[in-house]
Amino acid sequence: MKQPLLIIAGILGGIIVLCLANVFGPHLTPFSATDSHYSDPKDVCAAVEVASIGQLGEVSRRRPEPLKFSTHPYQTCVLTLATGRTVTVAVDTSYTDKDVKAHYNVVHDGAGNDGSKVQNMDDLGDRAFVAYTLTDDQLVYLLAVLDGNLYLSIQLVCNPGPRPADVREQLRTVATEVMTALKG
Repeated sequence: MKQPLLIIAGILGGIIVLCLANVFGPHLTPFSATDSHYSDPKDVCAAVEVASIGQLGEVSRRRPEPLKFSTHPYQTCVLTLATGRTVTVAVDTSYTDKDVKAHYNVVHDGAGNDGSKVQNMDDLGDRAFVAYTLTDDQLVYLLAVLDGNLYLSIQLVCNPGPRPADVREQLRTVATEVMTALKG
């Protein structure tokens, strides 16, 4: 009789722990439904100091820039490259996965509305897409990633020329390194 009660108690204990994790978030308990927990970066520009940025061009200026999505603040780092290109990296590590998922969905749903070419990327984070468009003689590339409690976007603005497939792979490498830095 004791063994079935121990099994039931173990199951109920596990359910309580999962409920507490959902109510209080991954910050208050070591148990989480996702293994993709990212800490809130104090300085996004420090997280962007990754080797792969050099493949986009030499950084001549780096500045942090706080922004808001709806009422939620998040951080960006704007990099001006010696080639004249601009790279903007935005990071949102909200308290809940639901907040960053909403952020990602709004950006994803609006990406094709401006004539951008949009391609989903199945092998980066939980969900990711890349989009590019030509505006005012400038190519604008956007890579957006949703991974657990992280929304990450990397935007590259440059003169026409680079092939989208090449830029997509360069942005993927940058995103992977930034995600690793934010998990550390």
